[in-house]
Amino acid sequence: MIRPARAGEEDAILSFLKPHAHSSMFLMSNLLAHGLFDQDAPHGSTYLVTEDDDQISGVLGLTNSGYLMVQCPSADMAVWEAFADWLIGKKIAGATGVVDQVNALTAVLGLPENVYNMVRDEPFYHLSLDQMTAPECHVRPVRADDLDFLTDWIKSYVVETGIEPDVPATHDVARARAVQALKEDNVRLLCKDGVVVAMAGINARAGDTVQIGQVYTPPEHRGKGYAGKAVANLLRDVAPDGIKETVLFAASEQAARAYERIGYVHKGYYKMALLSERQIYRGRT
Repeated sequence: MIRPARAGEEDAILSFLKPHAHSSMFLMSNLLAHGLFDQDAPHGSTYLVTEDDDQISGVLGLTNSGYLMVQCPSADMAVWEAFADWLIGKKIAGATGVVDQVNALTAVLGLPENVYNMVRDEPFYHLSLDQMTAPECHVRPVRADDLDFLTDWIKSYVVETGIEPDVPATHDVARARAVQALKEDNVRLLCKDGVVVAMAGINARAGDTVQIGQVYTPPEHRGKGYAGKAVANLLRDVAPDGIKETVLFAASEQAARAYERIGYVHKGYYKMALLSERQIYRGRT
């Protein structure tokens, strides 16, 4: 029914995911960055596959941080039940993916509603870079001396968007993300008159497509179009690397309008079902 992916199947998995790339960015990016068997990196993932006539027909993943990722368009209830059973004893933090697939998975997992910090269908947007419209502004990479304020911004971002709960431990999560941003050079800061007013980052990359995340403007600078400009100029910064397309999810109507102003087009919805805290999965009830 489902089985662990095997060494040497990386290309076959990517070939299956490619037609579904826009809703499989985490699955593809993690595989390209960490392979099939990385047990240490936060985004390193364990992959399982389903087959139809000896051809891969679905891909499921669990990151080392506990996030479930699914791309199984033809899965029946037996597949979701088998995945849930495989998860017993493993730490999980939530699930993301195509709306109906995540709905099917969370229904099978059977976790009570009160364990979730956020369950939301987020608008999904796409943009070809040759269709982007926004003025060029100054963006810069993050620096070591940005670490403290970047931690505060990321904490505000993950709390406001519902990715993490507003608890003291979230500061450590934000600090780790800020350190990662420094290490991976995946965040840009928008400056206005020498003051940093917004940030935008890349949270997944596969082929010629990037997925945008960690877009944040502090309250005192909102309503001035800075978020969209930060995204557009981040994309201009990475375009020489061969990037041609970008996708993202809008966490609010205000964010959606900002993205639409620079050319993003609404293409559907993406499900996020995130737990208030990571927990060991005990099985279906």
